Amino acid sequence: MFTINNHTHNDHKKIEHLLDLSFGTGRKGKSAYALRKGQVAVPELALAAKQNDELVGSIQFWPLGLSLTEGAVAPPGVLLLGPLAVHPEQQNMGIGQALIDEGLQRASALNYAAAILVGDPAYYCKFGFDHKCVAGLTLAAEADQKRVQGRELTPGSLSELRGEIISFPEDSDQNLKK
Repeated sequence: MFTINNHTHNDHKKIEHLLDLSFGTGRKGKSAYALRKGQVAVPELALAAKQNDELVGSIQFWPLGLSLTEGAVAPPGVLLLGPLAVHPEQQNMGIGQALIDEGLQRASALNYAAAILVGDPAYYCKFGFDHKCVAGLTLAAEADQKRVQGRELTPGSLSELRGEIISFPEDSDQNLKK
């Protein structure tokens, strides 16, 4: 059995090691990493799964920006989900699902409107993510736009938006949760 709690300062090196195991050392060159550069994960949504005090999984959510076409209004509180990692020896035991479910439940309770991610559609569709809900949004750095997926936490929050997914502007409060 595992428990899920917020990341602690002591988890940082273990999380980095887990991410290297899961995604390789070249992971920081991926499009989602570019969106997170210079940002800080939402502390209440940085979660660690532990079994017998050993880190077996991690998930983080980050503020995300949207540059929308003229006249469109960005929903408040859009998040970038990721990275999600589960230790290779602990996969297929429900840890990833539990981390996603807990993270999204907490995000909803904190009044975030939606989560967007870059990942495997076959995996994330099980959690209600799909490309259709973000089809009007593009992530310029991602070669395969079908990997860009979203899930509304507030119904209608992503529907019919057109524009680009960008890093959250540090000096802006336009996209903060309400």
